[in-house]
Amino acid sequence: MRTRHVSSFARLADAQTFGTQALGELHRRGVEVAGAVAAVQDGAPWLQGFVDDHRPAALRILDWPHAAEHLTALAEAVFGVQTARARRVAERLRRWRWAEGPTRVLAILAGWARAQPPAPAVTTGVASFRERVAHLDYPVFRAAGWPVGSGATESGHKQVMQARMKRAGMRWARPHINPLLALTLLTHNDRWASDGADLLAQHRARLLEQRHQRRAARHPAPPPAPPTTRAAVPTPEPVIAAPPPCRRRRSARTATHPPAPHPWRHYGPWLSAKK
Repeated sequence: MRTRHVSSFARLADAQTFGTQALGELHRRGVEVAGAVAAVQDGAPWLQGFVDDHRPAALRILDWPHAAEHLTALAEAVFGVQTARARRVAERLRRWRWAEGPTRVLAILAGWARAQPPAPAVTTGVASFRERVAHLDYPVFRAAGWPVGSGATESGHKQVMQARMKRAGMRWARPHINPLLALTLLTHNDRWASDGADLLAQHRARLLEQRHQRRAARHPAPPPAPPTTRAAVPTPEPVIAAPPPCRRRRSARTATHPPAPHPWRHYGPWLSAKK
């Protein structure tokens, strides 16, 4: 079996918000109406709740590398850290679980838990495996063609997020991370041609709205003036204007024939007086 038509979804958010925002991608991929769905995960409690919300009947598979890592930790808790016996026991437990399933391995772990005094790490690890017995039947999963490793998810972390956002010298403000993830997912999911235009139109509309809000904050509208009542203005009485004063009319000769220039006037009145 080979995985095809891979799509990714990524957000920086808490578990509840992430589950709500992932609903669109899950609906687009038809998870709700698919005939069979498998969820390969590391067994974290929030991932169990994620599957319960979106597809409760999904087949749950504990990621094989995580299961092998837990078996190694249990063997080292009993036989010593990085000892030869711990390595041999861990290898034997991994081989049995891969080929036979969880029955024999759980019986051995139960015997370790009953030892006196029981190691707290062994007790916690055995209880964790018992809670997930149905997620450990790797021979049945492989026979049905299901993947048993979360390599596609781990690769998505590297190719989708880290390759773009963890370059040398990069520092990101938290409000800028999810918008960049949305743009990166359009490229990795090969949806830029179909969804890119709508996303850019929404982005431009949001920028225009923010610009209007900043302009309104800088230039607020003046408050409306309170209503005023005008007092009644009395009608003024008519004023009769007096006739203009009579001016002496100039003679017709003066108005029509100005005096002729005298030759002595050019030298002033003192010379004309010696005449």
